[in-house]
Amino acid sequence: MKKFILGLLVFFFIFSCKKKNIDNYLELGLENYRMSRNINQNFIDNYGIDKVAFYRIDNNSLKVVLKMSNESNKQKIDSLSLGAYVYVDNKYIGVNDSKLDWNTKPVLRYSNNHKYIIDTITIPNKTIDSLVFYLYDRDSYKRIIGTRIYLKNIKI
Repeated sequence: MKKFILGLLVFFFIFSCKKKNIDNYLELGLENYRMSRNINQNFIDNYGIDKVAFYRIDNNSLKVVLKMSNESNKQKIDSLSLGAYVYVDNKYIGVNDSKLDWNTKPVLRYSNNHKYIIDTITIPNKTIDSLVFYLYDRDSYKRIIGTRIYLKNIKI
């Protein structure tokens, strides 16, 4: 009987420690995901970020998850492009350097009533000094629209 109970405890321990995948955290609004950061900032009215999360795919690729504010509007998101640039080791890395691969036409995704923009970028570094998101015209870059959102000291 003791062996049965011990086996049952080990079984429950192993399965309760099972690592959640990113989809589980998306359903929960990134709650308790250790690689997320609260942002709570707007680019413009009806287009803001509540949280950002990072998920390492491999040594060179990183999934960036932007949990959008409840007020974020699909029409606004579809009408503007989202840009990003990075500082690593105090050096600027932008899309034009071919070192930062960022899809600039975001697609709004939903998971359990939470809104997300999810994309993959190529950043081999484990630490980013700064990551800056900004909006601009959908068809071509004319100017930055609204406020830039800055993140500093990011460990991936």
